[in-house]
Amino acid sequence: MYNGLNTFGTIVEHRAKLKSDERFIRFENTHLTYREFNEGGNQVANFSQQLGLEKSDTCAVMLPNGPEFMVTWLGLAKLGVIEVPINTAYKGDLLSYILNKSECKAIVISAQWVDRLMDIEKDLHYLQQIIVVGEKDQTTSNKFHWHSFENLLENASNKPVDVQIQPSTPAVILFTSGTTGPSKGVVLPHSANFSVAKTACNLMNYVEEDRLYTVFPLFHVNA
Repeated sequence: MYNGLNTFGTIVEHRAKLKSDERFIRFENTHLTYREFNEGGNQVANFSQQLGLEKSDTCAVMLPNGPEFMVTWLGLAKLGVIEVPINTAYKGDLLSYILNKSECKAIVISAQWVDRLMDIEKDLHYLQQIIVVGEKDQTTSNKFHWHSFENLLENASNKPVDVQIQPSTPAVILFTSGTTGPSKGVVLPHSANFSVAKTACNLMNYVEEDRLYTVFPLFHVNA
């Protein structure tokens, strides 16, 4: 029974101690153990801190499903940086609206979508750091600081960052679909996601031996 703080970082650290080398995530032909997932999150937290991100800053994540999305989500949470997951179909005015409305200082983005940022470069008022997953071959702009996710991860410490996170600390801003008007950002603390996960486990009678498969994109609340 887990009796610690209901924050992403403390929960994952607890599980990593109990089930260190057991498989936690499987994606296509790769997998992460609990320890690897926890340490990967620490690495993201450390390199994000080195780039100047601080607790309560916002960082967009525009990635396809995969381990990179997961460790980024965890690492930002450990640092107290608020994640802003972005629908990977967004571009143009809608993409600039989300980035400006949430005042994102950084974005972790797949190389395949960097050109979308270049298309709206002049409209981005807060973005400073662009962290690219994969090889980018597009023309980039001197307006931003560019980084390779893989290089940052390789050179970052896997030790925990010294940041105090509480259950009430904001963890994510989820934007609504915008069906009846401009999308609205909904701020959720660490405790909200913990409560949703706990409720789902109770309703579905999940047990530790179960395996969950998601077909949803990780930027979506249902994932």
